[in-house]
Order: sequence, then C-alpha cells, then structure tokens
Amino acid sequence: MSPGDSDHKDDKLDGFLIGRLLSFREPLKRLRDEVGTLHLPYHSKRAATLVGDLIGVVSEEVGVTSQDIPDLRTPADKSRRSRSLHYSLEQFVNFVETIVLASKDVPVSFLQLVEMIEAELPEGWRFGFLVRNYPELGTLDMNAYLSKLLEPFVNACRFLENEHSCRVFLVPPSILTDPLNWPLISHEIAHVLELTQLHVVQKVHGPSPKSSDPQDAAMVKYRHSEEYQADLIAAILFGPSFVMRVLSIYFSQEIRLSTSHPAWEQRLKALLEVGLPRLRDGDVYKNLIGDSLKGISLEGGIVTHDVVNLPTVLDKTFEVIKDRLNQFDCQSLGLKAARERLGRFLPYTEDYKVLLNAAVLNESEAMSAYASSKLGPPERAAREYRYLVADCVRLCYVNMHYDRRIAIDGAAQEAQDELDG
Repeated sequence: MSPGDSDHKDDKLDGFLIGRLLSFREPLKRLRDEVGTLHLPYHSKRAATLVGDLIGVVSEEVGVTSQDIPDLRTPADKSRRSRSLHYSLEQFVNFVETIVLASKDVPVSFLQLVEMIEAELPEGWRFGFLVRNYPELGTLDMNAYLSKLLEPFVNACRFLENEHSCRVFLVPPSILTDPLNWPLISHEIAHVLELTQLHVVQKVHGPSPKSSDPQDAAMVKYRHSEEYQADLIAAILFGPSFVMRVLSIYFSQEIRLSTSHPAWEQRLKALLEVGLPRLRDGDVYKNLIGDSLKGISLEGGIVTHDVVNLPTVLDKTFEVIKDRLNQFDCQSLGLKAARERLGRFLPYTEDYKVLLNAAVLNESEAMSAYASSKLGPPERAAREYRYLVADCVRLCYVNMHYDRRIAIDGAAQEAQDELDG
C-alpha cells in the first residue's frame, strides 16, 4: 500500500469522526431553543438559562474540538478521543431532555413553593434550581454534575466554574402529586444550606470522609449528622407539617432510605428528644403533632443518634442560622385563622407556610366539612382538598410578587417625591 492510500484512509476516518461530532450541533441548537421557551418561575428560569447558555458554549466548542482530531497520531487515538466526546455529548443531551425540558411537567405550584422558600433566605444563600421526578428524594449539584458529564470540553467546564451554583431536586411522585407532602422538600433545601453556607458538620467532625464504604464508622457519623441536622432545619422552616408528613409516609414503600441515612425511628426520636426542645415553642410543637405520634414505635434502628454528638451539631447549627432563618410560629394568630378556614374547606392565601401547616393539621376537619356541606361526591374529597391547597400555594406566590411590586413602586414614588421636593 502506498503512502498516498494511507493518507486517504486517514482523511476518510477524520472526516467520518468529525462529521459525527458536528452532527450534534443541530440537536443542540434545537434544545437551546426549547430551553429558551420554557415558562418557569424566576429561580427555576435562572437554572434553565444557565443550561441554555451552556448549550451555546458546548456547541461552539464541538466545532473547535472536532478539528483537533486530525492532529492525533494514530487511528486508535482518534477513535478513542471521538468516543469520549461523543459519549459526553450524548449524556449532556440526555440531561437536558430528561431534567431541564421535563421541568415543564412538574406542578408549577411546587416550583413556586421552592422559590418562595428560597426568597426568604438571606440573599447570598439563594440558588437557582430545577426539579426532576425521581424515585428517591435527593439533591444534585447541577454545576458539578454537568462538569463531570462535559469533562472533555474544557471551555464548558470553565464556564460552569464561573457561574452561580444551581441545584436539581430529585422528588418522588408521592411528594410532587400531593401538596400536603410538599413541606418535605425543606429537608433537601437544608442539605443545600449546609453544603454551601453552614458547614457545621464539617466543623464538628472534620472534612467529609473519602471512604466508599457506607458502613465506615466515620462515614456513618458524618452522613447521619447531616440527616439529623437537615430534619431540624426543615422542622424550623416548616413547623409541625414537616414532622407530620414524615410520619404519613413512615411505612411507604416508595420513600426508601439509603444506608447513609439513619432509620426513620431514630430520626423522629432525635427530633423529639434533642431537636424540638431547642425551639422557641417546642412544647406547643410537640402538642400539635401528638396525635400523629400515637401508635408509632421509636425503638427501631441499629445506629442511634448518640453516636454523632448531636447536641453539639444542633447547637452550632442554631448559632449560624440565628437571625438568618425564621422559626415557624406555632402560636401565631395567622395559623389559627388559616386552620379555621381550611377546616371549613375554604382558601387561605396569606402565607404559604401557615397555609401548609393548617392544611396538614386540619385535613380531617376539611374532609368532614366537604361531606357535611355536600360540596361533591365523597370519593373526590381528598383530591379536591389537594387541588384547593395547590391553588392556595399559587395564590401565595402571586401575592408575594404583588407585594414586591407595590413595595418597589412605593420606593420609586418616594424617591421621585424627594427629587420633586
């Protein structure tokens, strides 16, 4: 075979590999257009916008990177490099299709709820987010995950490093489809706060262990501390509704615990014995959840909360969140008013946390009101109640933005009056 034949074969291979990579540019353009048309709440839109901009960076880098293939020495090296880039692009496209574009199928009221929670955080603690329907409740660092997927693309990884961190919340259908379970997302938000702002567990136990063995003693202590802490922060943010909905899914086969988590029994026991007594109105809190605890044994679990130095973890957590996170007020007049309205199957739209607590606490009264007032067929009562709660969450979101608009307009008018004066 002459040298010219060899060069010809190399040219054909180069053309094939480059063409295969460049073929991704059209679907990437389509995906970017689709992401740009998504109608999402502001903080979800921020995460989607990041992905849209990233698609543009990747598409441009595909053109540059593919041209490097002819410079590689052997056909094997060229094929290996092409496979790496191709696989990375396939995984990225799959992420956009299954997570970003699928966000449009997540209940909008749920996305609005997460945004309202985030809006109450200190400004530097806020984050963009997306939500994925997923069998297990969890959280994904979107920037880090995408950097791993796009590792062969240097410019894309550099772009992600310089962008504000966003999260993907993985949420089971039993939570997404039931507004009464929505307070459970606060546990995942608590994890985000620990990883990005609090760093309490690290201060108490040192850096996160690197062991891949989930039964490693240091790993168990670290991970269990994170779970107990997240439960407490969720209980602070969402009041009795969080604990009551944990109890409601206690025997669920869908909500599973991985080996990195303490047993449900130990988590509830830790909250009751160590967490709630530290709250401002812990006794009132316990009284409100008392009926839900009847018949529940808290003696399960092999590893108890004693192994994690829990009092220290929680005390240091309180030190950091003091004056930054508002404790739910179990004795507020607003909660009393909301419970009275929800108990009569009437809407309440003043405060989303008060709303959800009233909805959970007074569900049975609402069912009775639905039946006694003959609002519809008995078999539809539970479903209609959840429609009512979801609509009230949406209206709380509308009110939040309306109040902001009024405040902005008022400040602008005041500034104008000062200039005119």
